[in-house]
Amino acid sequence: AFWLLSPYERPSAEVRKADAALDTALAKQPEWSVEDRSLLTRLAYGTLRHWRELGAWIEVLAQRPLQRLEAPVRTLLRLGLFQLRYQRAIPDYAALNETLELAKRLGLNPQAVKLLNANLRAYQ
Repeated sequence: AFWLLSPYERPSAEVRKADAALDTALAKQPEWSVEDRSLLTRLAYGTLRHWRELGAWIEVLAQRPLQRLEAPVRTLLRLGLFQLRYQRAIPDYAALNETLELAKRLGLNPQAVKLLNANLRAYQ
Protein backbone atom coordinates (compact mmCIF):
# COMPACT_ATOMS: atom_id res chain seq x y z
CA ALA A 1 0.00 0.00 0.00
CA PHE A 2 2.91 2.37 0.72
CA TRP A 3 4.08 2.27 -2.90
CA LEU A 4 0.57 2.96 -4.17
CA LEU A 5 0.11 5.92 -1.83
CA SER A 6 3.52 7.58 -1.86
CA PRO A 7 3.09 9.33 -5.26
CA TYR A 8 0.17 11.27 -3.80
CA GLU A 9 2.62 13.06 -1.47
CA ARG A 10 4.28 14.87 -4.39
CA PRO A 11 2.00 17.69 -5.49
CA SER A 12 3.56 18.01 -8.93
CA ALA A 13 3.72 14.32 -9.70
CA GLU A 14 1.52 12.84 -12.36
CA VAL A 15 -0.37 10.10 -10.61
CA ARG A 16 -2.24 7.37 -12.38
CA LYS A 17 -5.74 6.67 -11.25
CA ALA A 18 -5.75 4.64 -8.06
CA ASP A 19 -7.58 1.73 -9.67
CA ALA A 20 -5.00 1.40 -12.46
CA ALA A 21 -2.13 1.61 -9.97
CA LEU A 22 -3.77 -1.00 -7.78
CA ASP A 23 -4.36 -3.32 -10.74
CA THR A 24 -0.68 -3.00 -11.69
CA ALA A 25 0.46 -3.70 -8.13
CA LEU A 26 -1.76 -6.74 -7.81
CA ALA A 27 -0.67 -8.09 -11.21
CA LYS A 28 2.92 -8.08 -9.93
CA GLN A 29 1.92 -10.31 -7.00
CA PRO A 30 -0.06 -13.21 -8.51
CA GLU A 31 0.92 -15.47 -5.60
CA TRP A 32 -0.90 -13.32 -3.03
CA SER A 33 -3.95 -14.83 -1.40
CA VAL A 34 -7.42 -13.36 -1.83
CA GLU A 35 -7.18 -12.05 1.74
CA ASP A 36 -3.87 -10.24 1.08
CA ARG A 37 -5.21 -8.73 -2.14
CA SER A 38 -8.34 -7.60 -0.33
CA LEU A 39 -6.30 -6.05 2.49
CA LEU A 40 -4.13 -4.10 0.04
CA THR A 41 -7.25 -2.83 -1.72
CA ARG A 42 -8.88 -1.74 1.57
CA LEU A 43 -5.71 -0.01 2.79
CA ALA A 44 -5.07 1.84 -0.48
CA TYR A 45 -8.62 3.00 -1.20
CA GLY A 46 -9.43 3.67 2.45
CA THR A 47 -6.33 5.79 2.99
CA LEU A 48 -7.05 7.76 -0.18
CA ARG A 49 -10.70 8.24 0.83
CA HIS A 50 -9.61 9.77 4.17
CA TRP A 51 -6.44 11.49 2.85
CA ARG A 52 -7.22 15.02 4.03
CA GLU A 53 -8.70 13.96 7.35
CA LEU A 54 -5.63 11.82 8.07
CA GLY A 55 -3.43 14.76 7.12
CA ALA A 56 -5.24 16.94 9.64
CA TRP A 57 -4.72 14.31 12.34
CA ILE A 58 -1.02 14.15 11.50
CA GLU A 59 -0.65 17.90 11.92
CA VAL A 60 -2.33 17.72 15.32
CA LEU A 61 -0.30 14.74 16.50
CA ALA A 62 3.04 15.91 15.09
CA GLN A 63 2.39 19.53 16.13
CA ARG A 64 3.78 20.82 12.85
CA PRO A 65 2.57 21.46 9.30
CA LEU A 66 2.40 18.38 7.07
CA GLN A 67 4.90 19.80 4.61
CA ARG A 68 7.59 19.91 7.29
CA LEU A 69 7.51 16.10 7.43
CA GLU A 70 9.29 13.99 4.83
CA ALA A 71 6.96 12.51 2.21
CA PRO A 72 7.59 8.86 3.21
CA VAL A 73 6.86 9.73 6.85
CA ARG A 74 3.57 11.41 5.87
CA THR A 75 2.55 8.39 3.80
CA LEU A 76 3.40 5.94 6.57
CA LEU A 77 1.57 8.04 9.16
CA ARG A 78 -1.51 8.17 6.96
CA LEU A 79 -1.39 4.43 6.38
CA GLY A 80 -0.87 3.67 10.07
CA LEU A 81 -3.56 6.10 11.22
CA PHE A 82 -6.02 4.71 8.70
CA GLN A 83 -5.53 1.26 10.17
CA LEU A 84 -5.85 2.50 13.75
CA ARG A 85 -8.98 4.59 13.02
CA TYR A 86 -10.87 2.48 10.52
CA GLN A 87 -9.63 -1.09 10.38
CA ARG A 88 -11.01 -2.69 13.52
CA ALA A 89 -10.10 -6.14 12.18
CA ILE A 90 -6.42 -5.16 12.38
CA PRO A 91 -5.21 -5.09 15.99
CA ASP A 92 -3.61 -1.79 16.97
CA TYR A 93 -0.32 -3.48 17.89
CA ALA A 94 -0.15 -5.08 14.42
CA ALA A 95 -0.85 -1.79 12.61
CA LEU A 96 1.84 -0.06 14.66
CA ASN A 97 4.40 -2.83 14.30
CA GLU A 98 3.91 -3.25 10.53
CA THR A 99 4.16 0.51 9.96
CA LEU A 100 7.41 0.74 11.94
CA GLU A 101 8.90 -2.34 10.29
CA LEU A 102 8.10 -0.94 6.86
CA ALA A 103 9.77 2.35 7.82
CA LYS A 104 12.91 0.43 8.77
CA ARG A 105 12.84 -1.65 5.56
CA LEU A 106 12.52 1.58 3.57
CA GLY A 107 15.68 2.83 5.26
CA LEU A 108 14.13 5.75 7.12
CA ASN A 109 16.48 7.24 9.68
CA PRO A 110 16.02 6.35 13.37
CA GLN A 111 14.57 9.81 14.15
CA ALA A 112 11.84 9.31 11.54
CA VAL A 113 11.01 5.87 12.97
CA LYS A 114 10.81 7.40 16.47
CA LEU A 115 8.52 10.13 15.16
CA LEU A 116 6.25 7.52 13.55
CA ASN A 117 6.19 5.48 16.74
CA ALA A 118 5.45 8.47 18.97
CA ASN A 119 2.67 9.85 16.78
CA LEU A 120 0.94 6.53 16.17
CA ARG A 121 1.13 5.66 19.88
CA ALA A 122 -0.21 9.12 20.78
CA TYR A 123 -3.23 8.42 18.60
CA GLN A 124 -3.90 5.05 20.26
